[in-house]
Amino acid sequence: VTDSLPAISLGAEGADEAIMERPPIAREKGIFSDGLALQMLIEGVGIGALALNAYLIGSRFYGLPMARTMTFSVLSLSQLFHVFNVRSERSLFHIGWFSNRRLVLAFIICLALQVSVVSIPSLATVFQVQSMNAAQWGIVMGLSFAPIPMAELQKWVNRKKEQGGGE
Repeated sequence: VTDSLPAISLGAEGADEAIMERPPIAREKGIFSDGLALQMLIEGVGIGALALNAYLIGSRFYGLPMARTMTFSVLSLSQLFHVFNVRSERSLFHIGWFSNRRLVLAFIICLALQVSVVSIPSLATVFQVQSMNAAQWGIVMGLSFAPIPMAELQKWVNRKKEQGGGE
């Protein structure tokens, strides 16, 4: 769900309009230079923490089988939401949610697949998950959306560092 269509649609993402304003990357720098490894670690730990919170909420209020379902759903859906963050170093609100229509379509298809796995009884049996009620879906969607504001905050901090970096 999280690696197929969204990855393909990211390949169709247009170039950042400010790409020519950036200095060239030094030949000796690796792909994980300039804080990318730390950024990936923070994002991964953040999504892991969201999934753990889904498990804790689910096990406390709904039992172990629902905790597993909620964790599975948050892990999948938070990565789907996060794909909008990795499109650009600029704010999602600046580049626009719908500027990559292929990505939006991929998101909708993958969201429908995830909902189907949890909601269609034969698929739920195969994946060993349970159907969720509106409150459980609300918790899952709230946790799954959290990477968006987390990344926006990180991008804002990075912009402030760049603006004040020369002082």
